[in-house]
Amino acid sequence: MDGRGQRICNEDLYGATTADRVTEAGGRAFLILDEKLMREARAEARPGKMPWHQWLPARLFLHASSSRAGDPASLAQRCGFDSAALKHTLDSYNTGAAAGRDFLGKAEQYLQPLGPGPYYAIDISVHNTRVPCPAITLGGLVVDEDSGAVLDEKGGAIGGLYAAGRNAVGICSHSYISGLSLADCVFSGRRAARSVASAAAQSAAAPIDKKAEAVDVA
Repeated sequence: MDGRGQRICNEDLYGATTADRVTEAGGRAFLILDEKLMREARAEARPGKMPWHQWLPARLFLHASSSRAGDPASLAQRCGFDSAALKHTLDSYNTGAAAGRDFLGKAEQYLQPLGPGPYYAIDISVHNTRVPCPAITLGGLVVDEDSGAVLDEKGGAIGGLYAAGRNAVGICSHSYISGLSLADCVFSGRRAARSVASAAAQSAAAPIDKKAEAVDVA
């Protein structure tokens, strides 16, 4: 949910999609859990359960970036939410979850009403100073589509500079989905390598300019 205590997306979205929603909502967001969900999250965020680059931030979020309160009003006060908005959000979600439906489209198998408390609010805000926000760039550099050469601001090729992978091309220009960059890397890497090899061959075959080699020592 956002900084006002309102849900901004369903909680089973892909991570990059969730990040999009958080950014669009102003960058401030929290994940609300009850005691049962918090115990399950702590059990899952253990070494060996997931890769270290996922385990480490998960532990930081759970232990260094979460607030606990016994009821929605106290949690709202602790986190700066509007208490009425938070209560309405929780009541609305619980009613839908109990009926097996969610107005934001959360899959039924993940719907679980939150218990009576205590509640936890995990700060997943973009500007959270306790847990640095990992990020990747999207879009990349402008390149010549035939060679992969990087273009300058005037559209001219920068000599000897090529780009490959997500730096140069990508299906995911608006959001990121793991794995879709593999074919992009293979294609653009081969394109750049062929261009470099072709330029090297042309340079080796070019006649030597004797005048250019002359050195003025006078």
